[in-house]
Order: sequence, then structure tokens, then C-alpha cells
Amino acid sequence: MLQFGLSIVGLLASLMAALLWLRRRRGPGVSLETSAATTWLNFRRLVAFLFALLLAGGSIYNFNKAIEERSFLPFAIALATDGFAMVFVLFGIYGGSPKRGGYWQAIDKEQTLLDHERRKEKYGWRW
Repeated sequence: MLQFGLSIVGLLASLMAALLWLRRRRGPGVSLETSAATTWLNFRRLVAFLFALLLAGGSIYNFNKAIEERSFLPFAIALATDGFAMVFVLFGIYGGSPKRGGYWQAIDKEQTLLDHERRKEKYGWRW
């Protein structure tokens, strides 16, 4: 099982290396670049959406706990968890802007949206 996991990680690392090597090209992406970018997009969305779903489940649990115990702390934790879940949903949909602060900076929405629109045009993505 460990060897299979390492094989998947190695494959993803190879695809990311190919994407980084080919991303400096202008115009429409070549087939290898497009497939690597689409693979990364789908992997990023899968991980981000599953984590957001996990956080939303924890939020529902904390809301129920707050109602049963009539306590504010689980309610505050549920609200914070919902906020984090929304950040992961936005990251899954739009990614991040590597130009300003790396992939985890979700604050600069305009630059992130512009970068996502440019990638959509370049690779032919629908959303």
C-alpha cells in the first residue's frame, strides 16, 4: 500500500514538474501541459472539497452540541469552521494567485479571479 501511495505522489510530482516547466509558454497550452494542469485542477478540487465537506460536518456537529448544551463556545467554533470551509471551497474553485503571496493567500480575490480566468482560457476549462 505504501508503494502505491509513493507511486501516486511520484506521478503527481512528475506532472507538476512538467507543468512548471511548460507554463512559461504563451498562447494555448500544449497537450502535455493541458493534461498536467487539468490533473492538478481536479486533484486540487477533490482535496479542497473533501476537506471543506469534513469541516462542514464538524460544523454541523458543533451546532448540534451548542443547541444541546446551550453553550456559546461550540457555536463560535462552528462559525469559525464554516469560515474555513468557505475558504477551502473558494480555493478549490479558483485556486490561488502565485503572483502575490503564494497559493494559500485567498485575500486578494481580484488577482486570483484574473489568474483563474486566464487559466480557463488557456486550457479550455469550463469552470
